[in-house]
Amino acid sequence: MITLPQGKNEDISIVVTGAAGQGIQTVEDILGKALKRSGLNVFATKEYMSRVRGGNNSTEIRVSSKSVRAFVNRIDLLICLNKGLRNYFKERISSDTVIIGDIEEMGKELAGRGQMFFDVPLLHFAKELGSPLFANVVAAGIITSLFNVDMSLLEQYFDERFGARDKGLATKNIDAAKKGYEIARELAEDITVKMDHNSGKGRKTYRKNR
Repeated sequence: MITLPQGKNEDISIVVTGAAGQGIQTVEDILGKALKRSGLNVFATKEYMSRVRGGNNSTEIRVSSKSVRAFVNRIDLLICLNKGLRNYFKERISSDTVIIGDIEEMGKELAGRGQMFFDVPLLHFAKELGSPLFANVVAAGIITSLFNVDMSLLEQYFDERFGARDKGLATKNIDAAKKGYEIARELAEDITVKMDHNSGKGRKTYRKNR
């Protein structure tokens, strides 16, 4: 059983990466609001690569019961929506990093790094839900479930974002999030997150793009 945070750490550093158009900013928004509303403190920073420069977009989210206001170099949980992980992240992967992604999609990109890899075909599940674009919401559902965030907070998020103008789209996103929760229940046999949720709302802090 893998327990997060590990060792003496009191926070968990999450990195989510994906190609342009895979909704990495949406993942950050979902996690920032849902984790905060559940009583956790969040510090988020993002990096978007231009199409000319190439490479994946990413968001880094540090979560703790206590106030967090700075970036950390380690990666505790890495979610890969597709291949193309930049060297900047590969160099930060350690034997303690938990990675969730599609082994067929990632190929040998992470071979030999000694990390704990959980094969989850995110794009496959998203296509089953109607569109590969739902992979980001499935990923967000996995993360929030691992952090013991009540599903009602994600339902609230999508109702607020889409409900007034497109109830059907809100429902589809909620279904994608529920798929993430379903996957997380299986992952919970190997991964557990132990973090106290404050009785009040947590704090959310963002840093400008790097």
